[in-house]
This record gives sequence, structure tokens and C-alpha cells, in this order.
Amino acid sequence: MKNTKLIFSFLILFFALTFNACKKDSSTNKVLSTSQTNVASFSQLEVGNYWIYQRFDVDSAGNSTPLNKFDSCFIKGDTIINNYIYYKMFRPNTYSTSLPYLVNYLRDSSSYIIDFHHNIQFSSKDFNLIFRSGYQFYSNPLDTVNYYVTKMEEINQTTSTPSGSYVTLDARTTFQVWPSYSSGGSVRYMHCKYANNVGIVKESLPFYLTTQLQTERRLIRYHLN
Repeated sequence: MKNTKLIFSFLILFFALTFNACKKDSSTNKVLSTSQTNVASFSQLEVGNYWIYQRFDVDSAGNSTPLNKFDSCFIKGDTIINNYIYYKMFRPNTYSTSLPYLVNYLRDSSSYIIDFHHNIQFSSKDFNLIFRSGYQFYSNPLDTVNYYVTKMEEINQTTSTPSGSYVTLDARTTFQVWPSYSSGGSVRYMHCKYANNVGIVKESLPFYLTTQLQTERRLIRYHLN
């Protein structure tokens, strides 16, 4: 059988250096209706803002094990692209040790967070639009691995992290896995959960099809200017 250890990278977002920080009071996260929310309060795109996360392994039953691994991201500067201000967001690169950090250029646009390629990362109000969808193939287009869809799901769910519990909106990718590659499950998910007045509080890392074990990063502290 062909090697099914395919790492999915749809949510590669921009990573960075680790900082010491004081955790802000999680009481700033209020329950708001989707008509009241402003995308800027979820994106928190301002130079100097940063977030620190701990990684957790999560099994098929939902049991989580904390790892001694910590990631952080921060916004370092901004730039003008096509007459719009984009903020430079850095996050650790989980795919390469030779390129330890990735950067993405992001801005708020109406109720959306978008990158400079006009790809939507998140919406605070649009729960119908499909951001991305398509098929993944192994080796050649004749060998289909899965079909994926990314859109907003799970409106106003409670999400627990080491820094507290938050009411979140989830930019979720759903994978429908073809039978030949479904030993880890025929339906798989990657989550990217945003909290009002905080930013991303929990997200899934790319996973292997051959195991149901997945890794998440969960917020432990953050600083917003």
C-alpha cells in the first residue's frame, strides 16, 4: 500500500519567537451575538500583540496529554500592499527546522480576516461561505485521498485552554477521507478557534492519516496593546 503519512497544511498561518508575558484576564471574553461582533476584535491585528501556546496530544476519545512544547506568535510590523495595510503575523513553522518561522500578511476586510492572496482565514458573521474546498491526491490525480471544506462552524461554543475558558467561533476544515486512506477515520477535522477580544485560543496542527492522534496548540498567555 502506498505511504499514507500525508501531512495536511491548509492552516499554515505565520509563526514566531517565544516571549515571556502576563496573561490578560479572560473575563474580557464576552458572549456576543454574531450581529454584534466586529472582526477586528477577533483578529487583534496590532503591532506588538503576541500569544503563547502549549501543545497537547489528543486521542480519538478526546483525552488530551500536555506536551513540553510551547509555540508563540506575534505581530511584528505592517506594510502597504495594493494600498491596503497588512500586518505581519509570525508563527513557528511546524514543517521545517531549516525555516523555523513563517510569516503571513493579514488585514481585516468587512467581517473577514484575509491574507494578501485574498484567501479568507476567518469571518465573524458569515457562516455560509466556503473559504476553501477541493481534493487532495497522492502521487497523481487518479489516486484521490480526501475532499476538504473550510468554513465557519460551531458558533459561540465554549473552548477551554490553560489560560481559561472562552466563547469561540471556529474556522473548521472537514476532511472526507477515501476508504484506502481512512485507517485513522473517514471524517477528520482541523479547528482554528477564535475568541472575541483575544484572537486564536486553540488550533489543530497538521496530522497523519494513519493515526487518530492529533496535536493542538492551546493558549496559555497573551498580550494585547
